[in-house]
Amino acid sequence: MPVRVQAATVSFRTSPAHGRGWSQRELCEIDRVRAACENGPQLAMIGGESDEGDPWCIVCDREGERILLHIARIDCCYVVARPCRAGLRRTTSIATATDLALKGLDRELRRYLRKARAI
Repeated sequence: MPVRVQAATVSFRTSPAHGRGWSQRELCEIDRVRAACENGPQLAMIGGESDEGDPWCIVCDREGERILLHIARIDCCYVVARPCRAGLRRTTSIATATDLALKGLDRELRRYLRKARAI
């Protein structure tokens, strides 16, 4: 079942509902992913908090049909998931999580562009 996106962007600068959103240091790293999205074809970055107050963000196509990447902080660790790949990557460093996310996003963007050219 496709995910429907209600907004193209979410401001990560606003105070989170539970007060445990991304820190300023984490936001600087997340902004690296946001910058990569701005260079990508029809990509959107959307974020929020879990019911427990843990911050997360996803990168998806603008129609919300396909999620390319998911980053979250859960129990003081960072989780990076690419739904088209099996398994999660966990790390205790936001910089490492962002590096992993950018590598995965770069691969997905190249794959996406190859498919778009083939059509």
